[in-house]
Amino acid sequence: MEFNNWIVGVMKQYIESGQDPNVDFKMSSLKPQICEWLNNAWKKLRNKQTMILKGWEKTWFTKA
Repeated sequence: MEFNNWIVGVMKQYIESGQDPNVDFKMSSLKPQICEWLNNAWKKLRNKQTMILKGWEKTWFTKA
């Protein structure tokens, strides 16, 4: 979702400025975004410990 939101925002900026949407997918450009997306996901999951534990209980990892 983070990637989709980011790419739509970038493309929207290009189109609004009258430029052709040309998104740079090089790792040097994506790396800061990926770090931010992972940090945001971690902050959201940190508050959902019960959901995570229930998910692990349903996997075969905890039954092995």
